[in-house]
Amino acid sequence: QLNRWLSFGIVCSLFFIGLLIFLLLQIRKRNQIISEQHQQLKDRSIHLEELNQLKNRLFAIIGHDLRSPVGGLKSALDFLEDQTLTPNDFVSTLPSIQRNVAAVHQTLENLLFWAKSQIKGENIKLTNINLAEAVAGTKTYLNALLKDKQLFFQQDIPDFIEVRADKNLLNLVLNNLIGNAIKFTA
Repeated sequence: QLNRWLSFGIVCSLFFIGLLIFLLLQIRKRNQIISEQHQQLKDRSIHLEELNQLKNRLFAIIGHDLRSPVGGLKSALDFLEDQTLTPNDFVSTLPSIQRNVAAVHQTLENLLFWAKSQIKGENIKLTNINLAEAVAGTKTYLNALLKDKQLFFQQDIPDFIEVRADKNLLNLVLNNLIGNAIKFTA
């Protein structure tokens, strides 16, 4: 009889020990799942913060790069609306307006490319680019601004100089660099 009770006690103890081990393993598994979910939330939070910073940078760049040409267009349209421009004056300012529209369009294209590359991790396509030609293209693009400020732009880059860069990003950098130099020259 005592052996029976002893055997029953051992079986019950083993059952409870097994149950405790099972419960501990389940708790460990759930803690691991919770830990993984916590890490995923932290990763997502970091990613969202990066996207928010990108959005802020994008708006700052858009405000900086588009304010001046759009302001010029607005002024021209205000003159037209107020009828302070004669038809002859309008015809003479039309090339300047067209250059401003082209400048705004190119700036917008560059900004959209940059934003897309930042958001999607767009691959940069490195190619050999003739630097003199790239700067000359930027000069043409910024010609209206040069004329408005009555500035002369001289480029002394030898024709054989090439840089390895992404064409769109190089244009964006050159437009910003030379455009700021023009804007902040008295």
